[in-house]
Amino acid sequence: MNVPTSIPFILGLLVIVFYAWGRFDEPSFPKEETLPSAVVPLRYLFLRPAYARARLWYVVISATLFFVLVLAGQPILTALGISAASFPPEAWPLSVALLLVGVVPNPNMKWINTVEERMRRAVHAWFLVPNGVKEAIAVMDDAAYAPPAGQLDMVREPLRSRIREGLAQPRNTLHYRWARAVMLIESIDQMGDGGSISLIRPNFEPFQDDFMAIRQTYKVLRSDIEPSFTAPLTDEVESSLKEAVDKLLRRIYAYISWGVRHQSISDSVFFDTLVHFGFRVPAVDIDTGRRLFDLVFPAFLLVIVLVFLYTLASDPIPQALSSALAAGLMYGGSAWIALHYRGRRIDETTWQPRSPRCLASIAIRAGLMTWGVIVLVTVIFSFPQALNSLKALWVETIRMEGLSETALWLPTRIGTALPWLLAGATFSVLLTWRLDGDLQRLEWLYRLRDASTLAAGLGLAAAFAELLQAGLSAGSNSWSTILLLKQFGVAFVIGFAMGFTVPAAFRRDMMKPPGSQARFALRDLLASAKQRLGGDAGAKRWAFTPPEDDTRIPITPAEAIRYRSYATSVWTLLDEAAAAKPTALSLGLEASVVAVVEGGRRAS
Repeated sequence: MNVPTSIPFILGLLVIVFYAWGRFDEPSFPKEETLPSAVVPLRYLFLRPAYARARLWYVVISATLFFVLVLAGQPILTALGISAASFPPEAWPLSVALLLVGVVPNPNMKWINTVEERMRRAVHAWFLVPNGVKEAIAVMDDAAYAPPAGQLDMVREPLRSRIREGLAQPRNTLHYRWARAVMLIESIDQMGDGGSISLIRPNFEPFQDDFMAIRQTYKVLRSDIEPSFTAPLTDEVESSLKEAVDKLLRRIYAYISWGVRHQSISDSVFFDTLVHFGFRVPAVDIDTGRRLFDLVFPAFLLVIVLVFLYTLASDPIPQALSSALAAGLMYGGSAWIALHYRGRRIDETTWQPRSPRCLASIAIRAGLMTWGVIVLVTVIFSFPQALNSLKALWVETIRMEGLSETALWLPTRIGTALPWLLAGATFSVLLTWRLDGDLQRLEWLYRLRDASTLAAGLGLAAAFAELLQAGLSAGSNSWSTILLLKQFGVAFVIGFAMGFTVPAAFRRDMMKPPGSQARFALRDLLASAKQRLGGDAGAKRWAFTPPEDDTRIPITPAEAIRYRSYATSVWTLLDEAAAAKPTALSLGLEASVVAVVEGGRRAS
């Protein structure tokens, strides 16, 4: 029977599609404080165009799972301990669909429900649900706030004056936090009533129960806080009220993000709307000024040239070219993965320098990429053998015959390339390791240290991978010292070239961003730091060095200013550094010492 065109298959596919279409709206994440009380209208947690794309992806993945199970055939029932007597072969596709959607319940198929839920959660997370809401709440909580004049003018007196007085207080005071909460509620009330915020009221209607709860909490807190404007509070009472107001603010931020996200077509539009609320949200993006291709591509070309010249002495030109291209793709790709996924984790605020968990995620991706490149290059440069192997593998599998040497040619090459996972993983970890720290390390000594570290590490990893590959190919005695030394030498040259160029290019990019937006942001930060920290040397030392014992920002302020999740925290960090600076006398002495040292350098 031609399964893909059979009536049972078509019916089963329709069942899966309609089921997945509705199932996608069911939340796959645990209930949290940052989520609405009713998350059934899940689409309101997505950016407007992202919801349709996410649901389509989920339907496609569900249909793919259905197709794989259909192709697996009825023998899968035996493996699961299910009697095949109740599932006639001609209706097998429809039976699979009914099993997947639970119409035909079976206790042995619970694993399918687990797979489906994890798959749905992965799609939700891919499109930033609910992490997008969490990021928005963090950004609003950390951002400076100054309501536009149009919004503030619509607030009646004497509340308007009290809001102004409260927002003029330090950010950590109770009156400031309360004034921010009051003004945000007033701004929300202006929605659709001629206010200056362009919000679409229907986008907020599914969350009216949440807003009523916010209002109820607001009324209770108002009766407790208003007496504090005329009579001082005890430290214990004030601390308790601040905690309650902070919790109220988080609920207000969440409510704003739910409605605004659904009316926004992109992250930039979403954050622009927050600016209309009065939040000083930095207009930055994870890839602004960070042209990863420009950082990696020169090293990629350098590796190809060096490996080609190195291997040309002992190999024919086609094989040398194949090795050079594979090396460039493997380690250029590994460098790109290290930079890109390090940036993603920073943007998600989950990055910790030299953390085994963070490095492991990069190592796994880079290792799989190097293995995939080897397989791809093998297929391209040995295309006739690979094609014959696939043909023989298909025919002999269908006929249930023993696999011939021709059929096993490609699977063998794929399997024996697995040890090279280690080389890509090692290289990506060492490169990521060298990216953290002081960005001013551009002297030749530091560049040679970067190069030597990557060269030695990659050389040893490549030699070990070659040893494992030889063992997989023909037994433990098939390796040769000459081949091991050759692989070590090639990898040493690659590691030295990449280590000498990529970390230095990364640091130069951080210190002198090519993008205008990132360049202006760094210029403003350095100017403010110079003014507040007492000189150019102190400003650069603070901006280009990671904070000590500060878990809020695990990277340098110069790099953090490029990430929306950290950009506002950088200014808070600068405020704290300025508040903790030495007295005027010691600062003047320090400035004098710096001037003498700088003058001595110029004189020399």
